[in-house]
Amino acid sequence: MSFDIKRQDTICALSTAHGYGALAIVRASGPLAYEILSKSFRKKQGTIRPARALYGDIVDHHNEVIDEVMALYFAGTKSFSGEDSFEIHCHGNQLIVEQILQRLCALGARLAQPGEFSMRAVLNGKIDLAQAESILDLIHAQSSAAHKAALTGVRGGLRDKTLATHQAIIHMLAEIEARMDFPDEDLGSYDKTHLVATLDESMRILSDLLANAPHALRLHEGARVVICGKPNAGKSTLLNQLCGEDRAIVHETAGTTRDVIEARMLLKDIPLTLVDVAGIREIDAAGHIEKIGIERALYELNRAHIVLWLADCTLSDPFSDPLIVERLKDLDAPIIRVLNKVELMANRAKDVENCLLISAREGLGIADLKATLYQYLVGKESLTQEMFITRARQRDEIKAAYNHLVEAKGAILEGWADEVVTAELRASGLAFDRLFGTTLSEDVLDKIFSEFCIGK
Repeated sequence: MSFDIKRQDTICALSTAHGYGALAIVRASGPLAYEILSKSFRKKQGTIRPARALYGDIVDHHNEVIDEVMALYFAGTKSFSGEDSFEIHCHGNQLIVEQILQRLCALGARLAQPGEFSMRAVLNGKIDLAQAESILDLIHAQSSAAHKAALTGVRGGLRDKTLATHQAIIHMLAEIEARMDFPDEDLGSYDKTHLVATLDESMRILSDLLANAPHALRLHEGARVVICGKPNAGKSTLLNQLCGEDRAIVHETAGTTRDVIEARMLLKDIPLTLVDVAGIREIDAAGHIEKIGIERALYELNRAHIVLWLADCTLSDPFSDPLIVERLKDLDAPIIRVLNKVELMANRAKDVENCLLISAREGLGIADLKATLYQYLVGKESLTQEMFITRARQRDEIKAAYNHLVEAKGAILEGWADEVVTAELRASGLAFDRLFGTTLSEDVLDKIFSEFCIGK
């Protein structure tokens, strides 16, 4: 996919969901917007004016009516995209929508690519790149907390939160470079104590943002939780208990689960995908179908954000299975050991430490398990602050900016050359430029806006 970076084309697309409904909205944006609207829209009364809704007909090239619609025209910088644009509010029939789009394309427009309207808004300075990402997050928010964080981003919350830091970097650079560029001027030496204090405050702001990043990212990205263990450990029962419905077949026969079973749930404000996999045992001891299930279980373990190792408390040494230990030892995901069937605790041969005790069948200990899961997902930092980072890209750029400030402070304290300090400050500033889209490449645009729907 390659965008029209110079924005010479006029684009059009359906902005509402595909399907049938009371209304649909077709939008267009670009230099031919007014001309195309004038030729395709036959108003009942009044004249086309910016930000004024008009009732009329959309007509084809034979001047035959396609549909009765409401049309709105937006001039130049007053529009979302920052260029001439219009919306057509028609009846929600895909046949009508297709005819309208064909008519607009016949008059000089072309069908938009995913995210191209938002991309133009970024390139025209209407929104920054972080705001554009928040628009997508707002569309896909699965909880009220995710919705709130995305809305904060759409309103420019991340830029507002980091504005003072960004400006401080510019001022520090100016203060140091002025003395480097004009050594003959009587400017004196800069105040290193004040500079370090400014760096400390800037680093504190960025550190606070990063502290809540794990929670914020989970709100939008969700997490994949894999339940593994020996056959007949109660994995399917636990999945059903966690998601509150019977998604997996439960039977006392070992090896009942032969395939991967997924269920979705919200853990407070975080969307989870629970994955119930076949019991892990020696493949040679399993039947052909069960072998496939075990192989898929091993594949899922490598995709997990968290692994719940479920074991049967009636076993003499429930977490000692060498095969499972071997499979889990190299995983990047944290592993929570969970001891099931505590209603049969009297039959246990010995105590087991560092694990959660539950009864998946009776629901005992499930609240503690959910609380532990949530803590692993959001991190152990304070969650009382407002969340601004909603994307891994944003986190990475903020972290890069923070690390360069740390290096700049170290260079000052160690008495290194001013060129080293300014290089670190400049690198920190460039991270902000990338974060907000001040400097953009086509590769970045393709990567970010390809996730958008066509009409956004």
